[in-house]
Amino acid sequence: MFVEYLSSMKVFEALNKEEISAIAEIAYHKNIEKDTHLFHMGEGMTNVYFVVKGNMKIYLIDEEDREQIINFLAKNEMFPHHAILRSDPYLAKALSTENSEVVFIDKGTLKV
Repeated sequence: MFVEYLSSMKVFEALNKEEISAIAEIAYHKNIEKDTHLFHMGEGMTNVYFVVKGNMKIYLIDEEDREQIINFLAKNEMFPHHAILRSDPYLAKALSTENSEVVFIDKGTLKV
């Protein structure tokens, strides 16, 4: 399942089947119920996520306790976009806005 799914993503379009298979071996699948957080602002940025199904809201709460929506992510989108290149904490929160599915890769398993 992971090989076919990852092959359909634009971010992996330059990879051959062997390279995608290697990524699929370190990928995990997770079902997420509506209104569930995947991560919170300030937590260690440990994973890179790909939306398989559903919708994720990326947002933060400002100093005046107001919600600021950064993005909505749907099928085949990757987030956080800078996670592969950076090691700082997550800069926002990620919340499922409906029952969703994601594939994720632990950054510790990537050889960049």
